Amino acid sequence: MATVNFVNPVFNRSGNHSFDFSAISETPVIDVGKVLNNPKDRLVKVGDIIYLTISFRADNVSKSTNGQHLPSFFVFYSPADDKELKVKYIFDAASPILIPNGEGDDVILECLLDLADLASGEKVIQLRGFDKEPGKIREVLLAESDPFYVQQSLAEFMQPNIANQGISDETGLNRDRINNPTYFPVGLQPVNPLYTKDVKLWEAIRDATEALSFRNYYDFMNVIFCGEDIPIDHESQFQKELKRLKKRRKLPFNDTDAYRSIKIATEAFVMVNLANSTGDLSGYLQTVSDSNGEVLQIIPYLAIIRNKLSDIDFKSTSFEDALSNFIDSSNGRVADTCFGIISERIQQPIYLELIWSYWHEESMMVQGVNTIARRFQNIKGEGAVDPLANLEVGPLRPLSNLMWGYIQDEQHRLTVRRRAYEYDHHYGITLQGKAVSNMRTADSRSKFIEAFHMLMNLCMKFYRQYDDTTVVADGFPIMNALKEVHMILSEGAHNQYGDLPSTARIEMLMQQYLLARPEFREFLPTRQMVPYPEAWMDRAAVLNQLHGWTKTSVLHFRDLGVFGEQILLSIRFGAWSTVFNRDQAANWAIFWRPQIQNYMHAYRAVTGVDLTREDGAVIDAQQPSTHLLRRLKEQKTAR
Repeated sequence: MATVNFVNPVFNRSGNHSFDFSAISETPVIDVGKVLNNPKDRLVKVGDIIYLTISFRADNVSKSTNGQHLPSFFVFYSPADDKELKVKYIFDAASPILIPNGEGDDVILECLLDLADLASGEKVIQLRGFDKEPGKIREVLLAESDPFYVQQSLAEFMQPNIANQGISDETGLNRDRINNPTYFPVGLQPVNPLYTKDVKLWEAIRDATEALSFRNYYDFMNVIFCGEDIPIDHESQFQKELKRLKKRRKLPFNDTDAYRSIKIATEAFVMVNLANSTGDLSGYLQTVSDSNGEVLQIIPYLAIIRNKLSDIDFKSTSFEDALSNFIDSSNGRVADTCFGIISERIQQPIYLELIWSYWHEESMMVQGVNTIARRFQNIKGEGAVDPLANLEVGPLRPLSNLMWGYIQDEQHRLTVRRRAYEYDHHYGITLQGKAVSNMRTADSRSKFIEAFHMLMNLCMKFYRQYDDTTVVADGFPIMNALKEVHMILSEGAHNQYGDLPSTARIEMLMQQYLLARPEFREFLPTRQMVPYPEAWMDRAAVLNQLHGWTKTSVLHFRDLGVFGEQILLSIRFGAWSTVFNRDQAANWAIFWRPQIQNYMHAYRAVTGVDLTREDGAVIDAQQPSTHLLRRLKEQKTAR
């Protein structure tokens, strides 16, 4: 509750007349403390409602004609950029306020505010009076950033012919009058870095990766093949892509239509979601053009690449469309360069990271599906007893035909060696095992692990400083670490980078879908009470147990893939080589804090390495697969 003294006790209703409140019997009170959605700490977020009440007693009120009026200012602060955002409230001259007979009646004006967009600067909201009784006004403000901190006071505003307001020092007295407690909560607030525009890019990356999650994929497949009534986004685009792929994706094998349908649906799911992953990047994108006058809006990182290739025009027609147009002249042939920058790819970055596939492969999910495919072909596994000896899928079950098509299509899938070469090219990480022995890698990112783990460690130091409200956390070390990781990642973005990650994602999503099939409950002794969030996980876990592989929960490997992908995408596609503002790096660390801390926890659970240590320990730069192999040997020794 904040009270206000009227320096000039004259309140104007219009230019022709005003009310003289010199006889007001009680100091007007303005309640800005009632935040309906968050009453405790007054941290106002988008969609929150502030309830503004102005009340006073009117005794022997008389009219005056001095032509003054009284504005009220509330000041909001955005923690993102510490920018002062003013919201101004005035009484509406079009609706004269009623002072009932001036005989000591209560006069209450109320304004219900829906906070949305204060970033446009000063905003005028009118409080309207009513002829018969006090009422409520609802005004919707558009919102750009979130959250805002409302200052519990009125800002002094000085202009000619405007009555001034000062903050009252009688707050305690007025609190006593209304029977409110007189104590005031006091606390320190963390110092937030200034807002930076690349937050929009991070939001787009987060939304894009969540759109490709297994949960959304499984729902999508159930809508198509199980007839479930689940709303899906971009349904018309999915239908169009499914029609296109159904005509072009053929398998030269008998009785593989069921598997072919699964394959087409999975590819459509990935491709359509990637095409709609740009998000709302207004105010962040940069404009580029070519010699033909074609103008594109692209992210700053790709704008830097475009400037290096400024002599090359854009290519907007694909070879596939050009061939179709040539065959069917009714489509019309579009003149386009045969050589140039693919405009679709520079406008729509592929928000996929191969690290997602790497950690899912380390969970032994792919190897587990391979053992099922081997047993499906009636090939006995190594050892005296086959762990999958009881796997007998009847021909009446849909899984039987799906597995048949999956095995027939093996020659068209990526091999483990091919993925391993790409893991090394992107991140300098490798797999362990007979299938990937004697690898001859051409260009390894040998410095990536050290640089990335150093970044994670610096983030943990930053969080400790940020949580200490007596310290201003410094984002400068994080900024330099981000630059280093960004440059290393960009070196690996060549050759198969544009196609292999999406192909690996499609294949592994299909493997997860097969494992999630309910038929496997009959063959694999899963633990039903373990709350795995995705249906394929308990199958992968029991395969690990049956074959004597890792005992680490599959959930940790999944978290490493999901969170690692989001973190690396925000580093890869940010224009970090041109950043010199530590606030930008601090914002990055704060925005991705849940993902970073979950990644470090999952990494410790999987490898036993703690990336958060600050006791002077050397940053671990060993291969994750080396730690996994060591833990597997320890696991077997402990039996």
